Amino acid sequence: MPRRSGSNVATSISIAAESAFADTCDARRVHRDTFFSCPRCACGLDPKGTRLSCGQCHGTFVPETELIDQICTEQAMALLRPRGFPWKNPEQQPTIATFVRKLGPPITSPEAAFACPRCMTTMTKHQLFTVVLDRCLAHGVWLAGQNALETILESATAGL
Repeated sequence: MPRRSGSNVATSISIAAESAFADTCDARRVHRDTFFSCPRCACGLDPKGTRLSCGQCHGTFVPETELIDQICTEQAMALLRPRGFPWKNPEQQPTIATFVRKLGPPITSPEAAFACPRCMTTMTKHQLFTVVLDRCLAHGVWLAGQNALETILESATAGL
């Protein structure tokens, strides 16, 4: 009988360990097995690192801090790029760039509001340079179309 008692203890410990392992794996499994759909065309979104991309409409869902960091990096690189002085007259001033630290206030737009692909809450519209973005306060920014990010980065570095 002592052997049986020991095996029950070992079995209960292994069951507890498997349960704890399953609990930690469930968090990963939820993310891996969760499928997000595009707010514009309802197709499946492909995860690419921290971003979600739509293969059909070419929209991208980006964490807001990552977008701001990318804009700031592009602006810093533009400032460090060697160049001559384009203006002829010393009294002429170069264009001053707008540095982005956060998105501005929400705007009103005739376009329909989209749902966040992660939490399904309605996103608000914001304008960043010349591009209208959809923003989920908790999860990130939806960039519509494949040229939205390039347009933002070109506008951000235009005056530098």
